[in-house]
Amino acid sequence: MKAVAYQTPGPIDRADALQDITLDILQAEGRDLLVKINAVSVNPVDTKLRMGKAPEAGEWRGLGFDAAGIVESVGSEVQQFKPGDAVAFKNAGATQFGSGWAGLVLDSGTLKVTKTLNADNPLTSGQVPLLTMDVWEHAYYLDYQNKRPDYIGAFLGSLVNWNFAAQNLAAA
Repeated sequence: MKAVAYQTPGPIDRADALQDITLDILQAEGRDLLVKINAVSVNPVDTKLRMGKAPEAGEWRGLGFDAAGIVESVGSEVQQFKPGDAVAFKNAGATQFGSGWAGLVLDSGTLKVTKTLNADNPLTSGQVPLLTMDVWEHAYYLDYQNKRPDYIGAFLGSLVNWNFAAQNLAAA
C-alpha cells in the first residue's frame, strides 16, 4: 500500500518534508478507515502535525486528512463510512454542521470538494459549481429521519449523475 508520510517534523519546504512510501497492507481497527487514495492535499492540520513530535525511530507518520478515494475497510467503531464509500464528498456532507451543501467545484482550474453553510454558494467565492448535494434536513428527513450519512450514501450510490458533473466541467 502506498502512503504519504514523514519521519522528521518540520516545515513543508524541506526536500524530505513528505515522502511517498510503501507499507504492508494494514487492517483498519477501532476508528480507522483504510482508503484507496485517488488524490490528497496538504492542509493546515497536516502542517500542524508535521511540526510536532517525530514518530518513533524507523517509523513513519502518515498524512492525508483531505484525501479523496474509496473506503476499502473500516474499524469496528466506524459508523459513518462503509467499504465502497467515496470519502471526500461523503465527508463534506456528513461534517457540514446544520443546513448547507456539499459540492464538487472548479476553483481556478483545480477540482475541489467543498461545503457551504445555509444559502452560501460557490459562485460568491469565484468557484464554478459542477455538482451539489443538498444536506438541508428537507432533502432527506422524510426518508432518512436524522440519518444524514444514510442519505449521503444513497445520493452517492444511486442519485448522483457524474456525467452531468463531467459536462459541467467541460463547459467551465
